[in-house]
Amino acid sequence: MDLVHKDLEATNVENPQMAMVLIHNLQECMACGVKSNNIGAAVATARELRAMLGIGVHNRRAPHHQYRR
Repeated sequence: MDLVHKDLEATNVENPQMAMVLIHNLQECMACGVKSNNIGAAVATARELRAMLGIGVHNRRAPHHQYRR
């Protein structure tokens, strides 16, 4: 948790303690989804966590992009 706290302090987060609790809760929800074989919940939680942390921003498609078949 100290590493997460240091990372949050390095960024411009108004309330790093609350963000740290939110990240921890999202990680727990994702683990519960995997444990109960609820893959949809795990994926949704992973997406929220990814969006919050900015992971994979450079790999995102444009909002108007559609899959080609």
